[in-house]
Amino acid sequence: MATFHMPVRSYRVHPLPGQAYDDRNYGHVHKTVAIDTANTAVIAIDMWNLGGDGDPIIPGVDKYWEYNYMGGHGVAKRAGKIMAEEIVPVLQAARDAGVPVIHNEPPQILARYPGFEPPDPSRIPADDTPDWPPPEFRRELLAEYSSTVFGEGYAEPWQKIRDNYDFADCVKPDPRDSLFSQPQQIERFLKERKILNLVYVGFLLNFCLLMKPGGILQTRNRYRTIVLRDCTAASETAWSTGENLMTKAFIHWLEIGGALTATGEEFRAALSPA
Repeated sequence: MATFHMPVRSYRVHPLPGQAYDDRNYGHVHKTVAIDTANTAVIAIDMWNLGGDGDPIIPGVDKYWEYNYMGGHGVAKRAGKIMAEEIVPVLQAARDAGVPVIHNEPPQILARYPGFEPPDPSRIPADDTPDWPPPEFRRELLAEYSSTVFGEGYAEPWQKIRDNYDFADCVKPDPRDSLFSQPQQIERFLKERKILNLVYVGFLLNFCLLMKPGGILQTRNRYRTIVLRDCTAASETAWSTGENLMTKAFIHWLEIGGALTATGEEFRAALSPA
């Protein structure tokens, strides 16, 4: 076990003493936390090989659908750069310091890496979804949403992508890493290792990094969750993409809601003495 000291930030929604109670007097809170390599893990989510330069990854599926599946053209391009330049050194620094790296990926991807995923517990428990609203209505809503947001004809290319995508080459798992697809696997691992601190990297910040089983919404305020700001990105909109405003907004939202944030460089620098 080795202790390392990591600078982190959160966000206060109250003024400092003597200031007027006004949103403009809110601000970041900076501090340093002392944590141990033995009770810390990195969780990497959905780091895929879609949307990069070159020919389509999936034969017969237009490049458009790769960008679409990654949250849009802009974020797909940024994700590739973030993985290569920021996430790769973070994962390597964690491994070198003995901090476990957990890849939280879909079963389709994990099936490509036999031997990485623990055999038990391996499957999601029986579905306990309530029987109201009716399943047919929920399916109609999902189809309506998908066709409106992503375009007509989405189902066939998306199925082909789900059957054939993989890790991006630069972030493929190391033999020291752990691969999980089920929430109970992650919870069991964290309990067995007595993990208290979770460092998050991956995509998309406003979807899977938040809402996936094992994602931030399930772990914040139970564990100390730290999001590396330069190791993630949110899907953007036409009005936000130029300045990555959605990414910045979700980072602030997390900082208000119980998660801490830092940069990949700060994480690596903190680990280097360890």
